[in-house]
Order: sequence, then structure tokens, then C-alpha cells
Amino acid sequence: MTHTIVRTGMRRSNDDFNRLFGEFFHKPMHQIVQEIKNVPSPVYANISQNDQSFDIKLAIPGYNKADVSITLDENKLIVKGSKSADENVKYLKKEFNFTSFERVFTLPENVKNDQIEANTNDGILHIIVPKTEVKAPVNISVK
Repeated sequence: MTHTIVRTGMRRSNDDFNRLFGEFFHKPMHQIVQEIKNVPSPVYANISQNDQSFDIKLAIPGYNKADVSITLDENKLIVKGSKSADENVKYLKKEFNFTSFERVFTLPENVKNDQIEANTNDGILHIIVPKTEVKAPVNISVK
């Protein structure tokens, strides 16, 4: 009689490891380094609303207003930022980089596109998107 030992936990662990790191070990090193460089920095947003507007606040510490662009394309509000580190500085320790970022917000139909305002203060970009009055549905009679 043959005894079979089944180690489902070990098999699952190996599968998880291969799924997570399998691609990493089969790529050329220069491709891995380039992918790591292209990871965008996280730009966190808080979005709130009141009766008059939507308020979008983005945390962008270290970015000046010249580093940020805001575009409205149909109903998409696109916020982009780009800044590069000073290459002349020799760091003793470097824990963060300035990279580019892009956030896209889909706006509802009830906004005043021509009255959107933005300002920055203390590393917070504040975008105010005014609302329009919600149009009541129109009933159409069939003749």
C-alpha cells in the first residue's frame, strides 16, 4: 500500500509565490527597473459636496501651481502634475521622488463647466466645481 502525503497549504503557497513573483524573475533587469520608475506617485483626493458645489481636494505636497495642469474634456476633469528632482543635489538618504501624476474625475451633468475654480495652499490643491440647478423631468404626452 502506497501512502500519499498531500500538502495543499504548501502547494497553494507556491502557487501564490509564483503568481506574485513569477513574472519578476523572468523579465530582464532593465525592464523591471523601468517599470518601477514608471509607477506614479499616489495623489490622494477628498471629495465633498454641498448645495452649491463639489469640492475636490488633492494632496500634492512639494508641487507648485506651475507644476500642475487641469483640463476639462467633456465631462472628465483631468489633473496632471509633473516635477523632477534636482539632479545637482547629492543625497545622504533619499526616501521619496517627485514623479508625474494624473487623476481623472468624471463630473456629473449638473455642473457649471465654465465656472470651475482651482487654487493651491500648503500642498493642497482645492478645485471647486459649481453645480447648476437640476432640471426637472419633462413629461411628454403621446398624441
